Amino acid sequence: MKIIRYQKQKCGMYLLQTESGTFSLHEDLILKHELLLRKEISEEERRALEKENQEYQAYDICLQELGKKLRTKRELREFLTKKGYLSSQIDSVIQKLQMQGYLDETIYRNSFFHDRILLSKDGPLKIEKELLEKGIPVDASFTESLFSEDLELERIEKIVSKLVKKNKDGYRKFQQKTHYYLTQLGYHSHLIDIVLNRTELDDTDLYQKEYQKVFRQLSKKYSGQELEYKIRQKLYQKGFRN
Repeated sequence: MKIIRYQKQKCGMYLLQTESGTFSLHEDLILKHELLLRKEISEEERRALEKENQEYQAYDICLQELGKKLRTKRELREFLTKKGYLSSQIDSVIQKLQMQGYLDETIYRNSFFHDRILLSKDGPLKIEKELLEKGIPVDASFTESLFSEDLELERIEKIVSKLVKKNKDGYRKFQQKTHYYLTQLGYHSHLIDIVLNRTELDDTDLYQKEYQKVFRQLSKKYSGQELEYKIRQKLYQKGFRN
């Protein structure tokens, strides 16, 4: 089968026109198999070339992805699988990228941690979980080297300080909601407790407003000591200290 014409396309690809039709090949494959010199291939060679070409395409789109942001092996594997590439092709591409230094997961892990520390409110446990989901396990000593206990306490205090200023709940409810929120962000429970226990929250004004509101509601049904008991019970349920 004679190759009649080569037409350059995007991303290093060429469209080859033959006597029986056209097909696309990566320029590296054209050079590798010396197609510019012999300009003739069999149908069997063409099928083999098209199969090999898929691997080259997979490699190129991985490089494009890595040019946008760092990726893990798992992320690239999932990416190529969605694109429809075979497992054997994916394995070959991942191995090639790893050998060329594009998939250094130590660099990825460090960069991921630093970005999360600088650009988010996330705590160490959440960052570790996200890395694990990306296929990168993290040991405790590594986390502590980048996210020390002092840093964690400092970040918790900053978050709690902002929440205190916006608070509209009683002391107990504030503590419960804040503890849950910080746990979801990935901070250690015992460090959250340390900060919350030394955080001053004056809910006196809120208590008085809520007391008057509850009094107006319950005084229609109760009076005397029973009314006072019901009010205190209601306020306790709302997170106020009695």
